[in-house]
Amino acid sequence: ERIVSVTNSFIFHTLIAPTVQTLGDNGDGWSMVSFHGALPASENIIYVAGDVIWISIVAIGLWALFTLKEHLAFRFTLALTLIGQFFLHLLYGEETFLYSLHFLPLFIALAALAMLTTLRKHVAIMILILIPIAATNNLMKFQTVNTTSSSPKRTLINKSHVNLSCINCTLYKLDLV
Repeated sequence: ERIVSVTNSFIFHTLIAPTVQTLGDNGDGWSMVSFHGALPASENIIYVAGDVIWISIVAIGLWALFTLKEHLAFRFTLALTLIGQFFLHLLYGEETFLYSLHFLPLFIALAALAMLTTLRKHVAIMILILIPIAATNNLMKFQTVNTTSSSPKRTLINKSHVNLSCINCTLYKLDLV
């Protein structure tokens, strides 16, 4: 189960954040959310298309990694680093998504290798389509996490803002301001 979950997170969740899962409270008033074990962005057909485009770019990059004649040292280093990162995160960490910035630059380098193939124009079009899809998806997921997961301090601050606005409304109604 862990191998599938980490592989899913390593490949799919690196660029396009999946569905946010709420796990409840940790006992200290902190909300807990998770991406681990989530399916790829499956809420909307556009985000599914984003995942398909991302996997296509990664597949072309992997093909380039093994078939290009030039940049042998770079390709060897990139392949070993990707494999090393995968095994590191297979062994370490409960929430692989949190570590995605460790290996996202490697996937971007893989996408750059895809641009060195004969499919360069197709890859460029896929990247141009993927950028707004990933940006809107990730912004929406960030907003969801930001509203769903909150610390006790944030809850208190939010409540105090509500109370202050109620006090201001009351003062205006009484013509005290």
